[in-house]
Amino acid sequence: MAQLLLYPCKRVAITANTEDHGYNAYDFGWDDDDGSGDLGPNAWLTAMADGVVQQIINTHPDYPDDQGYGNYIVISYPSAGYTSLYAHIKRNSFIVKVGDRVKQRQRVCRMDNSGYSFGPHLHLEVCKGTTFTRHGGVDYISRGIVFADEWNVISSDTSRNYDIKRIAIQPTIKDISKTQAMVVDDDLRVRKGPGITYDSVGFAIPGYYNISETKEDNKYIWAKVSGTEYWIATGLEGSELIEAVFVPVEKDETKNQVEITIDDLRIRQEPSTTSSILGYCPMGFYDVEDSSAEKDYVWLKVCGHWIAVVDGVIYHAGKDDKDQKIKELEARIEKLEESITFINNENDILSNAISSIKDICEKVLNKDK
Repeated sequence: MAQLLLYPCKRVAITANTEDHGYNAYDFGWDDDDGSGDLGPNAWLTAMADGVVQQIINTHPDYPDDQGYGNYIVISYPSAGYTSLYAHIKRNSFIVKVGDRVKQRQRVCRMDNSGYSFGPHLHLEVCKGTTFTRHGGVDYISRGIVFADEWNVISSDTSRNYDIKRIAIQPTIKDISKTQAMVVDDDLRVRKGPGITYDSVGFAIPGYYNISETKEDNKYIWAKVSGTEYWIATGLEGSELIEAVFVPVEKDETKNQVEITIDDLRIRQEPSTTSSILGYCPMGFYDVEDSSAEKDYVWLKVCGHWIAVVDGVIYHAGKDDKDQKIKELEARIEKLEESITFINNENDILSNAISSIKDICEKVLNKDK
């Protein structure tokens, strides 16, 4: 699942839109400084997603000099598939450099008033892909590309006039080794507890969410999203609870099993590295349903899907397999019979040799007499 873009300023208050600029860009103002550094005319700006700093310009004074963007920073977000430009930045406020990797919500610089500006604000452009094109961005608000979360404060005017999408949780990849909730609606509410009486903190966008706990009431099965304190209702038309498929079993020497010893082994639809990845297989023992040999791997069918055994141990049924035991006993009996026959033959030869020696001794004794 591609990472989502989050607004880089805590205060989401639009002061200029695409019509004002004549191209796809928005300006964001500020709120009174609360001492956190995240609000006010010199508020910190954060990375919209995990990315790489591509360009920094830091040569303009903080006050307006009519020089376009003024100080700015360009960050690409390969996991999200976009690139952003923050303009009119405070001089010498950059705490990252070109080539640095940044994490989502990591502080990078401060808002200010450099360049062609009429007051401290953030000028934000977002381009599709990992290359920034001046004035070549997308309308990220009307297209719902950028999201607000709990950290953001949305002004009442902006909330009334623009569709600012607020989310509380981000989806992950489909992983059949985990219990997940599949959300298909784009407006499923996320709540602070397992019930409709709990406060809503935003929405869950379509995708898969790992679940750590469930609770049931008379209408819904409530699912707690892993790593959060938030709950979503499943059993609705817009969401479904999906129980984990790949669950380890006890070691059983009466069955063909595989022991997986790594925690990121891919689960595939078919026994091939080109087949779709469904999820990842937890460590442990699994009953083997079928197998397929390939040039590079031995593929095993486990829980209805396929894994390539690269870091695992295959155990074959044997110790308590009655048919196998009978075959082993029959083989041992056959060997014992062969040994007995050999010993009997050897005894006959030995007896004949002893008799011959006795005859020779008697002849020698009689001759001496």
